[in-house]
Amino acid sequence: MLLVASCVAIPAAVVERPGTFGAIRRSFALTRGYRWGLFAAGLAVLVIVWVLAAVVQVGATVVFTLLLPQQQAMVGMIVASQLGNVFFSALPLVGISVAYHELRVAKEGIDTAALAKVFE
Repeated sequence: MLLVASCVAIPAAVVERPGTFGAIRRSFALTRGYRWGLFAAGLAVLVIVWVLAAVVQVGATVVFTLLLPQQQAMVGMIVASQLGNVFFSALPLVGISVAYHELRVAKEGIDTAALAKVFE
């Protein structure tokens, strides 16, 4: 629960600029009352990433094993696995950003345009 409570500290630090400990306190405040839901959503995202990575790995293993000699197949599988990790590693980060936005909307009624002003 400590990780869930602090999960939106980075978006809070970027958008609100309260400092390191202020961002952690802000994350604890924003997630209060929503931690079990955030835990479930995070677990769902983690399972989705694992499934997508497994599909890429199994697909690459089958294709490269059938089409290439053993050493080249191993290299191809490693490259495919790493590329899958690169592409799918963004999903949890997007989920954390969306969680921050939704928590701000739910708790403070802030709109998306106000949150987007930080990037202007």
